[in-house]
Amino acid sequence: MRILFITSSRLGDAVISFSILEGIRLKFPFAKLTVVCGSEIVSLFKMFSNVEKIIPLSKRKYNYHWYLLWRKCVKTKWFAVYDLRSSLLSFFLETEQKNVLKGKKSFNLRALEQLSQMGFSSDIFPRVEPFFEEKKRTKALFGIDRYIALSPTAGSSKKCWPVEDFIRLGDWLKTIGFKLAIFYGKGDKERFAVKPFLNHHADALILGGGKDLSFISAALQKCSLFVGNDSGLMHLSAALGIPTVGMFGPSVAKLYAPRGEKAFFLEAPGKSGYGIMSLLSLEQVKEYLMIVFRDCGIDIGKEI
Repeated sequence: MRILFITSSRLGDAVISFSILEGIRLKFPFAKLTVVCGSEIVSLFKMFSNVEKIIPLSKRKYNYHWYLLWRKCVKTKWFAVYDLRSSLLSFFLETEQKNVLKGKKSFNLRALEQLSQMGFSSDIFPRVEPFFEEKKRTKALFGIDRYIALSPTAGSSKKCWPVEDFIRLGDWLKTIGFKLAIFYGKGDKERFAVKPFLNHHADALILGGGKDLSFISAALQKCSLFVGNDSGLMHLSAALGIPTVGMFGPSVAKLYAPRGEKAFFLEAPGKSGYGIMSLLSLEQVKEYLMIVFRDCGIDIGKEI
């Protein structure tokens, strides 16, 4: 039984679709999946044992990439196609089931809307587990110390809590017994955004700049807590099962909040989706983190 799964090219949207992958695994435990995704996130789907093949999809002029994808898929008889890109591809393939996400406006959490349209239960959570080899590598890197994962970047600067506040948050976290691991994406823009943080916290573990996503996943799992802006790394952290706090301003938390058994979010002051991140005070974040520490059973030292 072969299933074609077409998902996003972007990290955050791809991780949101993990709920559908989990639903497929539960419903069709012996199915072999072919995943179509962006070339930069291929390593993400290598962590799924039921994924047989991964086809990177790079955008071409005049939607030519869809024709190239059709040529790669047309000779296979598919049991089902799950298309979260809302394309017409499944109508030109031999398949018993077509499940195409409709692009209708929704006021539900994005993951819940996908689960509903694809016919899965809303109580299915996204799940992913890093390779054992990557876990061994990160165990040697982190040792026995306790780390907090901080992610000061996002796809838009408007979605970012000021880096100066992340610096001061890092100072406070150190006083209560944690070390810092900083996570960020690839590219000069991301490196420039985190430079002030790294200049101040020179002892922080640096886990960014386009490292393999399976390694990043294993590194995130070594952290006691993730704190970051609304980003793909935030969604990945929640899917990995670690306590995750996402901070929201100009993006709508009720649509894009992290989803997991230990996922939390904090919104900047103002109307949802229009909040200004700089108005979210350090004290508000610290107070919220103390609640998360308590609810998740994370022990902290005494503040110096």
